[in-house]
Amino acid sequence: MSLIVQLLESATIGASTPTPATVTVATGLPGPAGAPGAAATIAVGSTTTLSPGSPATVANTGTSSAAVLAFGIPAGQQGQQGLQGVPGPVGPAGNNGASATIAVGSTETLAPGSTAYVTNAGTTSAAVLNFGLVTGPKGDKGDDGENGTNGSAATIAVGTVTTLSPGASATVSNAGSSSAAVFNFGIPAGQTGSTGATGPAGPGVAPNGTTGQALVKLSNTSYDTTWTTIQTGDRYLTTSTTSLTLSNGAKSLTVGTGLAYTTQQDVVIAYDDSNHMHAVVTSYNGTTGAMVVDVKNHTGSGTFALWTVNVGGTTTAVLPVGGTTGQVLQKSSNANYDVSWTTPYAGADALKTANNLSELTATAATARTNLGLGTMATQTAANYALLASPTFSGVPAAPTATAGTNTTQIATTAFVTTAVSTKANTASPTFTGVVTIPAGASISGYATLVSPSFSGVPTAPTASTVTNTTQIATTAYVKNQGFQTVAGAAATYAPLINPTFSGTVIIPAGASISGYQTTASAAATYQTLAGMSAYLTTSAAAANYQPIGNYVGEAPNDGGYYLRRNQVWELVTIS
Repeated sequence: MSLIVQLLESATIGASTPTPATVTVATGLPGPAGAPGAAATIAVGSTTTLSPGSPATVANTGTSSAAVLAFGIPAGQQGQQGLQGVPGPVGPAGNNGASATIAVGSTETLAPGSTAYVTNAGTTSAAVLNFGLVTGPKGDKGDDGENGTNGSAATIAVGTVTTLSPGASATVSNAGSSSAAVFNFGIPAGQTGSTGATGPAGPGVAPNGTTGQALVKLSNTSYDTTWTTIQTGDRYLTTSTTSLTLSNGAKSLTVGTGLAYTTQQDVVIAYDDSNHMHAVVTSYNGTTGAMVVDVKNHTGSGTFALWTVNVGGTTTAVLPVGGTTGQVLQKSSNANYDVSWTTPYAGADALKTANNLSELTATAATARTNLGLGTMATQTAANYALLASPTFSGVPAAPTATAGTNTTQIATTAFVTTAVSTKANTASPTFTGVVTIPAGASISGYATLVSPSFSGVPTAPTASTVTNTTQIATTAYVKNQGFQTVAGAAATYAPLINPTFSGTVIIPAGASISGYQTTASAAATYQTLAGMSAYLTTSAAAANYQPIGNYVGEAPNDGGYYLRRNQVWELVTIS
């Protein structure tokens, strides 16, 4: 059989001098073997984070055969603050912020003895200041001042007077000054009144009368007049808007009323000189203006609706009126009876009235020779360009203007070639000297000097390694500083966030890593075991190692039974 006796660390045994303790146990007969018990189970229950420095706890919230362990684990002590990191490169200058503004809000007059104040009802960048100003006590009445000199008399003048719309408000404005006023007036027009009764006839206008009558003087006395019916002769001239087609035969049309036409009277119905009809009246109604005629002959063709109608004849030849001695009758067109009186071509005066060379008494060829025209006069308009909007063909030529000419003169190819030889091409130009462009303009494909926006792979000169100015830092300059690429740094260095170390991690003396202890700090606090890493987390050290001050060493391994008293193992003798 075996016997295990365990004394808690807080138990005491009243012995001044450590002596072997004797415990006598009488042994009885072995009892019968018990039935196999159910297999015990262990489960993890809750895990609570305790305050740093608190003792860890483990409590069984289950049973002895179905343990549920609830752990209380103290949080690790806060580590020492790490060293300040190396300053990073200076970032680009930020954009200028919006200018702050200050505006005056309200102004309040406070009673004497009050506290003056100024409050900002706006923001720090757009202040709106409200003032409270205290009224001071009333002072003593001052002495009367000396009489001032008489000022100049003020003047008032009338400026403009504008008529406004009826119903508008009248206006008066001073376009001058307070001492020399110039008043501009705006006066609304009056509303239009209702029409008044017709007044009596004025002197000289006789009353009564009928339509068509005329005012006739009765004597040499002023205003001695009367209305009289004018006696006139027969009237024949009239017009018609009846649509008629030029042809012989019966035609019906509407003309003016009150005319003197009678049946079988000759009449001419004309649209113009080239389109007219000669007819005989068959009937005419002077009240309605209805007329029926029989057209005997006509000139021209077509349908028209604006006719001049007058008395005429039906002779086969109609001679034009007028004419002078020596003139001849000449056809004006191919239409029948379309003739006019014309002076015949004769002698040197023939050129004054000739429309073309064929009208001269001599042959056209002789006339061209006499005039020195050659064959030019026989050319048609199709062979020449118009003065207005000409259309050329072939290779037209013109005089070449002097370089620098800026007028409406024709620019020949020679002029243009000379002008553009000193100009740069718009596509891929090559400039020399100093190139100047207007302010605010830009060149396509080039970046501006202020706030440029590059694309592609822009390059710049590489500064020396020790340069610390606003000069552009190229990729070569950055690499010369000893920095690594992202890929190289990732393969060599641990990230700042969630780093994973290997081997032996060394930090500067006095530095610390939050949540970790140095080897020296751990050695001073915890029992060191073989193979222990250089750093342990505070929670890991507390969970796996006993503090040195409370460390319970192993009992002697000599086969005896030992009890621990006063932090010392004492041999227990069992008899």
